[in-house]
Amino acid sequence: MDAFLLWRKYGAKKKKSKAANWFETLTVAQLKDLCKAAKVRRSGSKPMLCRQLLSDNYIRSFGHCNQNQIKFELKEKMLVQSGNKYTQVLRLVQNEKGTGQAKRAATETIIDDETGEEVQVLKKRKIIPKPETMYARIEKKIKSVSQKKYQTNYGSKQHAPDVFDMLKKLLNEFCIENKMLETDPMLAFRVAKAGFSALYYNWQFMERPGYAGDYAP
Repeated sequence: MDAFLLWRKYGAKKKKSKAANWFETLTVAQLKDLCKAAKVRRSGSKPMLCRQLLSDNYIRSFGHCNQNQIKFELKEKMLVQSGNKYTQVLRLVQNEKGTGQAKRAATETIIDDETGEEVQVLKKRKIIPKPETMYARIEKKIKSVSQKKYQTNYGSKQHAPDVFDMLKKLLNEFCIENKMLETDPMLAFRVAKAGFSALYYNWQFMERPGYAGDYAP
């Protein structure tokens, strides 16, 4: 019995208490970097550093934001969106407080159709399409028919339109928007052929009773 009590006191692992907010999950070094970016005191214990940051309304809001929300704000401010949540928040705080050198996303100048003025917009990433990529993406979409959302009566009829919408979108993105038909028409043909080949070789997943009768060849 004495051995059991000793084990309970010294040997049993204590469960870590759940952090009250995201800032408590950071290291002291990370908290100090955030304090420096926010222009607040960066000395003291970890709880004290957290309190310093939470006293700022702008910074406190990040405690309950997910990464999609943070990425959206980075995009709005034309800042680089890569990295984990900590580096993303640090980038936003540096931009907001005017501290450090927040990495800016690549931009380009265009003429606004309505005002006629020059505006800065995010530069679109150059896409180098491949027939293999087109085939794989269409095949994956076709085989997504097993997903829960396509198992209802309404959902089962929505799968085929979703596949064809994706094919249309990818053809436009890969072959038309980047002017591949002008620069490399042979590659454009191979990319388009790959999309339709994916349909042909996976058609058995498209044909189901009461599902895609209108689309059968």
